Amino acid sequence: MNKSIVCFAFTAAMGLLSSASPILASDYGTHEFKMVVSAGAKTCLPNASATVRVRPAGSVEIMDLSVEGLPANTDFDFFVLQVPKAPFGVAWYQGDITTDRTGRGHAEFMGRFSVETFVCFQ
Repeated sequence: MNKSIVCFAFTAAMGLLSSASPILASDYGTHEFKMVVSAGAKTCLPNASATVRVRPAGSVEIMDLSVEGLPANTDFDFFVLQVPKAPFGVAWYQGDITTDRTGRGHAEFMGRFSVETFVCFQ
């Protein structure tokens, strides 16, 4: 399998980590949203789509990522990006996801995806 980098970009990506975000609602309940493919990746992944579901799990949250429309039987690196095009701003590697023979995949990531999330710059 080839290792590929796929950059799905959130519409107003860092809005997910700000007070305007549904993820950060005061009830800390489960939140679901669609991801969009960045313009740069759209030419090589025209049918790609993803759904993210974030749910509380004690002192952390679980991010469930489901993807489809990707190349079959391929490993991908999943990054969270502040801005969908260079310069990306705040970005981090979240984990790997592998597609099946139909180009679908699922991964669960544990972390802080709430108002508790912050980044420090020096």
